[in-house]
Amino acid sequence: DDRLPVALTGESTIVSGVIGGLPAQRDDMLEFLFDVSGQDRERLNLPRRIRVRWYENPVTVRAGQVWSLPLRLQPPRGRVNFQGPDAERRYFARRIGALATVDKGSPILLDEGPRHSLQGWRNELKERLTRLLADEPAKGQVLALAIADRSLMRPEHWRVFSQTGTGHLLAISGLHIGFAGLLGYRIGWILLLPLGARLKMALGSLPGWTCALALASLYAALAGFAISTQRALVMLLVLAVAVLSARNPGPMLGWALALSAVTLVDPIAPLEPGYWLSFGAVLVLINVLSPRAGQAGAIRARLLTQLAIVLAMTPLGMFWFQRATGLGLLANLFAIPAVSVVIVPLVLLGMIALAMGWSSIASA
Repeated sequence: DDRLPVALTGESTIVSGVIGGLPAQRDDMLEFLFDVSGQDRERLNLPRRIRVRWYENPVTVRAGQVWSLPLRLQPPRGRVNFQGPDAERRYFARRIGALATVDKGSPILLDEGPRHSLQGWRNELKERLTRLLADEPAKGQVLALAIADRSLMRPEHWRVFSQTGTGHLLAISGLHIGFAGLLGYRIGWILLLPLGARLKMALGSLPGWTCALALASLYAALAGFAISTQRALVMLLVLAVAVLSARNPGPMLGWALALSAVTLVDPIAPLEPGYWLSFGAVLVLINVLSPRAGQAGAIRARLLTQLAIVLAMTPLGMFWFQRATGLGLLANLFAIPAVSVVIVPLVLLGMIALAMGWSSIASA
């Protein structure tokens, strides 16, 4: 129901709303999500969210700003493409009810928006990171891992990630949220060290899980609470509740509970490839690393895990993205540990330092 009526196709009208995410500059075109105001939704019969492209002389816009824009509207449709992504399904899964381009007219900035908002905070972090990393060749990758903004990624970098099958590492998803949770759990454990033995026993793992959920939620907020991060947070919450309630549901039941919870919270999630890739990867890991799979050395276990992931994910990748690479096994064998153990922690520490005003430490 939340789609542009066919009768409004090609219509040009003035629409007011809020910049709903980080704007992306692509060559001579500016692209952003536009959340239509409630008044205009009722008056003009418009959907809640529109993807807008601004081609001619775009001005600088920031997340959270309120604008009045002359828009030429189109339904959220894509070409029938049997060898590429399904654009219309992607729009539907991301709640985009219309497409639009900024038409001739006078765009008006109505309000700068609230000073303290999630999107405004992400926009400020993006600007500070962009200034801080102005001359760094890996600026696009850092922004992708820090705030889920991939608009500054260069085409040559995308080609490398595509050819090596490591592009999934740039999406803040279960891997990154899980590691943030692990880091938070360690912080909670460190906070327990000065306490007495009796108090430690009384608190148990509560401080660890509290810090884990807090840091994972903070990282998800940096990513704008994208669907993939919401899914990872629900999975982490299910695990925390199971452990803190002194229950041991087992890995398969825990996986099934998380799958059910995510699907109940977001019934449209199965339309996104990340839903199948993340739950599929976890299912593979459960079966490969389960006790009945036998004991294996660290190197052999890593090789078996990577081989199982590649064999299981390749058909899914071919279905969703119509491509696969033979370099994926070798590249991911080194890339996944490097990103999860080295790069993501450094990015998180850098973001914390930047938020506290320690720019020199953050740039280092």
